[in-house]
Amino acid sequence: MEVFVRIRTVTTSLIGLALTLALAAPAAAQGAAASSGPTFAAGVSFLNIAEDTGTGFQVDLGYPVQSMNKGNIGVVGDFGWNSYGDDISSLMFGGGVRFTGTANAKVQPFGQFLIGLFRASNVSDSESDMYVAPGGGVDIRLNDKWNFRGQIDIPIVFAESESETGVRFMFGVSTRIGS
Repeated sequence: MEVFVRIRTVTTSLIGLALTLALAAPAAAQGAAASSGPTFAAGVSFLNIAEDTGTGFQVDLGYPVQSMNKGNIGVVGDFGWNSYGDDISSLMFGGGVRFTGTANAKVQPFGQFLIGLFRASNVSDSESDMYVAPGGGVDIRLNDKWNFRGQIDIPIVFAESESETGVRFMFGVSTRIGS
C-alpha cells in the first residue's frame, strides 16, 4: 500500500508541476515580458505544522512573465528551512505562479500558488512528501532599492494516506535584480 501511495504522490506532483508550467507558457507567449524584472527576497520564517513551530529562513526568486492592467503574472521559485530543536528540521523547495499588483509603486501585494517537495528529518530518519501552498504577501517600499516583505503561506503536506496543513510566516526584504 505504501508503494502505491508514493507512486500516487509522485504522479500528482508531476501533474501539478506540468499544470503550473502550462499556465506560465501561454502567458509568456501572449506578449513581451514585464519590465519590472526579477525579484529576490529573503527573510526569517516561522513554520507551524503538526502543532509545532520551527524557526528558519526563506528565500525566493520571482520573475514577471506577463504584464497586465494593474499587475503582472510570473513564476516563482521558493526555498525554506526551519528547525524545531532536538535535531528536527524541515526543508521546503517549490515553484509556482505569482500575481503581483503594480497599481501602487510603494505597496505591492501578491498572491501565489506553490507546489513542491517538503522534507522532514531528524537524527535517524527523514521523509519527503509533496506539498501545495497557496499564499500571499506584500512588498512595502523602503527606498529605491529595498522593500520590506511580509508573507503568509498555507502549506498542505500530503504524507502517505493523510495530509497535514500548516502556516508559514516570513518577514524580510526584497529587491529587484538588475535595477
